Amino acid sequence: MVSVLVVDDDSDFRDWTATILKGRGHAVVAISSARFLIVRAHGTQLPLMFDAAVVDMLMPDIDGIETIRALKRLSPSIKILAVSGGGDYGDTEGYLKMAERFGATGRLAKPFCAVDLCHALEQILGSS
Repeated sequence: MVSVLVVDDDSDFRDWTATILKGRGHAVVAISSARFLIVRAHGTQLPLMFDAAVVDMLMPDIDGIETIRALKRLSPSIKILAVSGGGDYGDTEGYLKMAERFGATGRLAKPFCAVDLCHALEQILGSS
């Protein structure tokens, strides 16, 4: 069983992603903001360690780049799947490339189907 953190401010997307991953037998924690990660990044480890994270790049509170940086400080070996729909500017590819520069292991453009999500997660978990 793989433990996965899902961070997305869109409750529908967050719930859908969590449901898909739980259906595949993964332990999933879904949150709307990475604020608690940022606070913890300045001190101790996460109370639960995650094998992987699905992180939205565009969030109003704390963006995906800051979230990725915090996750990598807390757990350098975590595999991160960056996801984005491009927001108001529609620069999905630009946001996802930037995520990889800051430590994302893989990327996936929104919208995507359950099969694509599961395949992308399997790919990042299989990477070294």
